[in-house]
Amino acid sequence: MVVRTYMNMATAKPDLNDKQNAVRAISKWLKQGDELDRCCACRSLGVLGDQHSVATLVNHLHDDDIDVCIDAAEALGHIGDTRAVAPLLEVLHHNPENDVKTVVVEVLGQLGDNQAISKLLELATSPLKDSEWDDDDTWDSNWDIQIKAVKALGHLRARAAVKPLSNLLNNDECQVEQSDLFNTLARIGDAGEQVLIEHLQQDIPRQRRRAARALGLACSTKGSRALGRALQDPQPDVRAAAANALANGHHIRYLNALLLLLRDPCDDVREAALKAINKLTTENNTVMQCESFSEKPGENVNDTVEQYIGHTAELKKCLVLLDDNSPQVRTAVLNILHGHLDNILSDVLSDHIQPRLQGLLENPNPSVAAAACPFAVILNDQRTEQTLLSLTINPQADPTVRQQAILALGQCGNATEPVLKALTEVLNAQDNVILLAALQALLALHLQGMPYINKYSNKKSDKSSSDNNTDKTHPTPLKIILAALRGEIIDPVKIKPKNTESTHLESASQIEKHNAGGITNNVDETDNPDKSNPTPPCSTLDAIALANIKSDRQEEADNTLHTNQRPGLSPKEMAIFQPYYDILEQQQYNHKKFSHKKIVNPASEVRRLSARILGECHQPDVINALAQTIHDENPEVQREAINALARMTPNALGIAKTIGPLISFLHIGNIDLRIASAKALGALGNMETLPSLLNCLEDNNLLVRNQATLAVGQQLKRYSEQTLTIPKPQHVANKNTEENINQFSKTVEQYLEYAFRGLSGRLNDADIGVRKAAVLTITEHSALLLSTEKLHGVSTQQQPPNQLRNEIIEHLINAGFAIEGQQARDIGIALRAVDPAMASNCLISLLDNLPSSLERRFAMEMLEEIFRPHQEA
Repeated sequence: MVVRTYMNMATAKPDLNDKQNAVRAISKWLKQGDELDRCCACRSLGVLGDQHSVATLVNHLHDDDIDVCIDAAEALGHIGDTRAVAPLLEVLHHNPENDVKTVVVEVLGQLGDNQAISKLLELATSPLKDSEWDDDDTWDSNWDIQIKAVKALGHLRARAAVKPLSNLLNNDECQVEQSDLFNTLARIGDAGEQVLIEHLQQDIPRQRRRAARALGLACSTKGSRALGRALQDPQPDVRAAAANALANGHHIRYLNALLLLLRDPCDDVREAALKAINKLTTENNTVMQCESFSEKPGENVNDTVEQYIGHTAELKKCLVLLDDNSPQVRTAVLNILHGHLDNILSDVLSDHIQPRLQGLLENPNPSVAAAACPFAVILNDQRTEQTLLSLTINPQADPTVRQQAILALGQCGNATEPVLKALTEVLNAQDNVILLAALQALLALHLQGMPYINKYSNKKSDKSSSDNNTDKTHPTPLKIILAALRGEIIDPVKIKPKNTESTHLESASQIEKHNAGGITNNVDETDNPDKSNPTPPCSTLDAIALANIKSDRQEEADNTLHTNQRPGLSPKEMAIFQPYYDILEQQQYNHKKFSHKKIVNPASEVRRLSARILGECHQPDVINALAQTIHDENPEVQREAINALARMTPNALGIAKTIGPLISFLHIGNIDLRIASAKALGALGNMETLPSLLNCLEDNNLLVRNQATLAVGQQLKRYSEQTLTIPKPQHVANKNTEENINQFSKTVEQYLEYAFRGLSGRLNDADIGVRKAAVLTITEHSALLLSTEKLHGVSTQQQPPNQLRNEIIEHLINAGFAIEGQQARDIGIALRAVDPAMASNCLISLLDNLPSSLERRFAMEMLEEIFRPHQEA
């Protein structure tokens, strides 16, 4: 099949001889090039990882240019050959530049050779001499050397460094952070761990906390016992740090101790214990699930399963915190339990959640109520549904709680009349989050399309199947969404302009506030005994009062200092304060830019969001509705409908009739519609639309060109997927069939050639985004260009023409030098995918003829990506 050829071509490794030729060509510029050539050559040799380059790089550790010395040292670290340790130590003794020493110290830690320990200890612990302060006199470069030396000792696990590093913990002049010293001691092992255990018993809480965190990186049984004792530390932050450390260290045997920590008086500690328990049980259960089905000699699978169930039962002990006084703890419990619904037995969960769910759903803390909503899906009873309905239709409820309640109604799967009416009512809301949640809930009800079955208890919910169809005349969920798409849901009476409503509320609050201050209403309340909320007063006194309030606010605003009103300061004072005024102006600009809320039309928003979610439903009536909507007068609704079509199954019934309108929108209309149409045509993958997309590669608008380039890539991907599903024919029935297949193959190959030529032309596009899209597309689909198998096993052409491949490689290399080599590395990856041998030969021949060191740098970077070792895996 074609797939085998594609995969083999995509994973082909560059030839070793070609790599050696590249190494020799790059090494030559270490001798004959300028400073930039030598720097680039060092970096490239380090990336290529050639062991034969070690001696050459060692010679350049003493280069006249400091940057070359640094690059040579880093390259030796990348190669990882311990032969470089001795020359690097010599640099530390003789090179006066601290920048070079800093890099060398880091490289010595990477190479992992013990002969460097003594020198690193000297650098880490000796008093600093010959300070080299920066331009601001705030940092000494010797401190960098010391910090790197401490971390290098940790990488080398140097036991000899434990005592000197312990002394540094009490040295006030040491510039290394205590947390770095603790972490280094933890990496060293037993001796360093003992120092951390000792610090867990000191009087300074900060050091105990840092020691606990460091032990979480790696510690033995002895260290975990110390962390277990730290769970009783008098400081809450130390107890929390110990709990986190035990979880990070995977110490499952301390699960019971962490469960006891759930009774801690501190909210933060209880929350930390919850998260630690969750992490330990999750990781341990995952391991046991993998092992329980593959019995090994000497192991009892039943014991493993029993242990798995036992750890799940331990997690259930966290349920007692559902009655915790702290909202953050209750929220953490609910979030953790929600992540373990598939592992927790439903009867135990129901026994704990059932009596508390109503209180949790009605909790005044929004985070608690929102976290409780998903559990309504599990219980799914009449009372829970009523609570969700009350939250859904309550406009005063917290938006997050309301959103989660609406989504829970959709997941419950009960498409009853009250639920559908409530969700339809919510479609009149003015909050986009609520609107989208209601539409998602309706879609979820439609997709389930059957009586809800509790997957956790394997029992039907209390609602019978007849309850789901109490009113057969009521529209189905999908019909409600389609009606919303057509604009038939919104009730204009229930939608008030936001500015009018806010103005009315503001006026009412002002009048009420002023009346509380002593101004009475002249309207006789007995004239309207039935009105509990009388209309705002409009007497003369009230009008005067409102005018006075407005005047006072205006005067206050006038007296407020604005950034564009400078006080009377002298020029010297203004020079001092000007930076602060600039900051204020920037903050004001950012506030206006990011806090400005777009005034939207609720009716249009419902239609737009309805079109958006219908992309998840591939039924013919949905496609027909979207096909009509793409001709809508509202451009935003049009765009969402087109985007929804882009998410449809390419072979869905009725999708073909949308191709013609999409092609029309591709060339006419506003930019947003053209971009959306290009995206949809690419996703649908009809090869007959490829010529239209290729024409857009020359469009004047860069956004259209960019999306058209990506769409061509989608077409190629779609073609690849289609060919993988077609089996190779065993025989050809007759001559006419063979001719038809040959003709089809030739047509497809022509389309592919046109596509690659079009992409190749975008490699020199004026916009870097278009160029990048073209490079990525060619890289991803280079296997199509290089395929040598015949389509369907029928002989057509021997091979795609080498001329096309040569042209693409030429264009890629030229693009690598464009705009100061910004895409040189991306181009190198693409060249490796297309033809590494041909590309490397071209670059090596160019390397000797390029006029500037900057261009030679780009050529070396492309060679790096062609032969980068980790890509060979």
